[in-house]
Amino acid sequence: MQIEHLEYLIDLSQTKSFSKTAKKYYTTHQSISYGINHLEKAFGVKILNRTNHGISFTEAGNIVLEFAKSVLNTKADYEQKILPYKESITLSLSGHFDI
Repeated sequence: MQIEHLEYLIDLSQTKSFSKTAKKYYTTHQSISYGINHLEKAFGVKILNRTNHGISFTEAGNIVLEFAKSVLNTKADYEQKILPYKESITLSLSGHFDI
């Protein structure tokens, strides 16, 4: 399971559109669909109902969506807690350049 797949799922819950989510993440409709299929296999449940009129979440999909939100919120919380301990990396360039 990849974090980006969980992000796709959350975005799909807001946009209800594979195309809009793909555009936001600078990827293709197929990549978003692959991510959702991967989540469905990982959880062993159908997450989305796909129709010509859009998408809707299944009951199990709503539970997976809540899980995705929880994971991403927890990730963000721990990233903030870790921030003071991150090392600052400085990159310096020196030398002679001919143009």
